[in-house]
Amino acid sequence: MIEGLTETEVLKVIDSVVNQLAPNYVFGYYTLDDIKQEGRIFGLEAIPKFDITKGKTSENRNTISDRLFNFLRTHIQYRYCTLIRDNFERSELPNCNCYNCLNNNLEECPRYKKFLNRNLAKKQIAGPAHETIDIGVSQASQLESKEMFTLLNKYIPANLRTDFRKLIDGVKISNTKKQKLREVVSDILLSGVICNI
Repeated sequence: MIEGLTETEVLKVIDSVVNQLAPNYVFGYYTLDDIKQEGRIFGLEAIPKFDITKGKTSENRNTISDRLFNFLRTHIQYRYCTLIRDNFERSELPNCNCYNCLNNNLEECPRYKKFLNRNLAKKQIAGPAHETIDIGVSQASQLESKEMFTLLNKYIPANLRTDFRKLIDGVKISNTKKQKLREVVSDILLSGVICNI
């Protein structure tokens, strides 16, 4: 294992990292227990890569277990992100500089369409049958249709579009951002701009 730590101490560090991170990475059909189990596996796989001489810690936290904790926290966090990307959905949009993307007409871009179809296929396998947004009862029922989502995605300001996608995909965002999105979506729906199309 690691010189200076017993097997029990190493497992305790792995558990503390996993218990801290796992609740933030639950998605699709993965329950909290599943995510914790994946995290423990990630931690055990990372142990051979741990180098006690690397990494900085503060003066009051310079023990081997503290260095291991910092190393595992970073490693497991990256592995959780990769797990979500590979099994559920990529949150970042494709990097495309075509005419349609430059003019904010993403629905016409073939690369963006392929990206959406691939993500939708992953989500249908890993996620629930349909999703709603916690905006309000009447508005949430309107958002269930794919056309409405496409239209809203078109009218959401570019600086909020990533947060909108995250909210739709069930990724946690701050309450401030969520409230701003509620206001913007509500304004779009109440303005009637979507109904006039």
